[in-house]
Amino acid sequence: MLETRACTKLHGIIHPHQNGFVPYRTIHATVDLFTAAQKVAMQDPAMATALALLLDFCKAYDSVDRAFMYEVLLWLGFPVEFVKAMRGLHDGTR
Repeated sequence: MLETRACTKLHGIIHPHQNGFVPYRTIHATVDLFTAAQKVAMQDPAMATALALLLDFCKAYDSVDRAFMYEVLLWLGFPVEFVKAMRGLHDGTR
């Protein structure tokens, strides 16, 4: 139930190039973007040494301050009861 409710807002919150865990987004969009950039770089001699880097150092939930996260959820318009439920799921975890 929590996932269903949260998913309705994810498209407006998560950057369009972030594809993981967002409904109807796939890694294929990232691959397409990379392929297009690669084609452009191949056509421009000045880009012969261009480099593309796709990084994911850690998951956001591994390092985000939980109190801040709850405040942001409220600010984004998530209902208080939803935020309380999220808090209940995270209490006692690291």
